[in-house]
Amino acid sequence: MDEQNLADIKTAFVSINNAMSFLISLRSDERSSLPKMSVVNKQFVQDAFNAISNNAQLFPSYINSEELRKDLKLYDQL
Repeated sequence: MDEQNLADIKTAFVSINNAMSFLISLRSDERSSLPKMSVVNKQFVQDAFNAISNNAQLFPSYINSEELRKDLKLYDQL
């Protein structure tokens, strides 16, 4: 890869990072301890979202259905 390509790629990464300013930084131990959504469990997450959207009173108040919806949308977009 030549220097110009490398510079272009670095510029693109900076642009992407700026566009996704809503992301938060996690420490390595935080990242490894949190459950992850993948192709394998995406259907479960969607089912859980549907359940909480239709029966919010059955779930703890700390579960925010709007944040879950945004997470699912971002997962699909990426």
